[in-house]
Amino acid sequence: MHLVLHIGPHKTGSTAIQQALWQGREALAAAGVFTWFADRMPEKALALAFAGPGLIDQPDTRRHFASAALARDWSEGRWQEFEAAAEASGAPVAVLSSEHFATPRLPGPVFARLARHFAPITVVAYARAPEGLFLSMLAQSLRAGRHRIGDLPLPGGYRYPYRRLLAGWAEVAGEASLVVRNFARENLAGGDVVTDFFAVLRRFAPVAEPRPVRANESLPAAALAWLALSNPVFDPRHPPEARREAIRRLVASAEVAALPRLRLDDPLLAAALARATAADCRWLNRRFLAGQAPLPETPPGDTLPADPAAEQAALRRLLLAALTPAALAALAQALAGQAPAATSLRRARTALARAAGRRAAGGGSGTGTGTAAGAMAGAGSPA
Repeated sequence: MHLVLHIGPHKTGSTAIQQALWQGREALAAAGVFTWFADRMPEKALALAFAGPGLIDQPDTRRHFASAALARDWSEGRWQEFEAAAEASGAPVAVLSSEHFATPRLPGPVFARLARHFAPITVVAYARAPEGLFLSMLAQSLRAGRHRIGDLPLPGGYRYPYRRLLAGWAEVAGEASLVVRNFARENLAGGDVVTDFFAVLRRFAPVAEPRPVRANESLPAAALAWLALSNPVFDPRHPPEARREAIRRLVASAEVAALPRLRLDDPLLAAALARATAADCRWLNRRFLAGQAPLPETPPGDTLPADPAAEQAALRRLLLAALTPAALAALAQALAGQAPAATSLRRARTALARAAGRRAAGGGSGTGTGTAAGAMAGAGSPA
């Protein structure tokens, strides 16, 4: 049985691809394609058997399992279910998707396990340009409460992960077995990662066009700025449920969704990221992306040394600049969960004034208490 193994990686539309496979499972079966989904944590179900502490210790994993041993035992049971179901299906092609296979320690053991039952194995991965991936990582860390306005991850220190990940899979599966696609919209079939993945799958089976899927929509710059400012407020003073509810309200708000996304428009930040990632982009372009839109691989002409303090100040300014009056009003409305009333607007104006004060002072590295975050958290924290 030919296996098409989608390994993500993270932040390249994996959830949307998995939803499309689930929604289209009956049509895929009719086209001779076997799909399989665990009854819980489907994206982690098989990876947990070989995972290190990083995946085992994630909060959603810990909610299900009291120990790493229990998680791995459960995962082994899912492997046996998957293997038995694939054999019983009699399908000529199988497809499996998990972004958690895209970790450096997993290619060897995962490929060895899969090779017992499948041949050939085609590994499909998507490569996102450094700016989009860095900003997505920044957004994820802010949503998780790991960073605050005075302690942001910096582009100059960013480790672009794809070279290490893809080299590991190329070593065990063979470079010719890897299909790597540039995640840029202009490079994707139909301008969409789900359509593009099904186009890759169509090389091996006569599958139909998928239904449109949208998943894990990103937050705009103003919402990320609010999170950066409010993380010190939420952590000690609010239970996790309150924070999750605040993020849920931001994601659900049409007004917030319409606000501009964060971009590395500052030349210092763009140059720092280019210096950190140009060599890896060049390697990927030459090894895997021939004939596709290339990743940016030209480093800046200057040879200035890295300046973390200047990067921190520039990224802080970029976030705070997103807190315009309209953005603060939209955030206040979303967090209050109701139409913008006079009280909400007064608090929004107060938040704006305090945020403007921080910009005038150069952005500061405060904790967020007594800032826009404090005002907005007070206006919108769930009761």
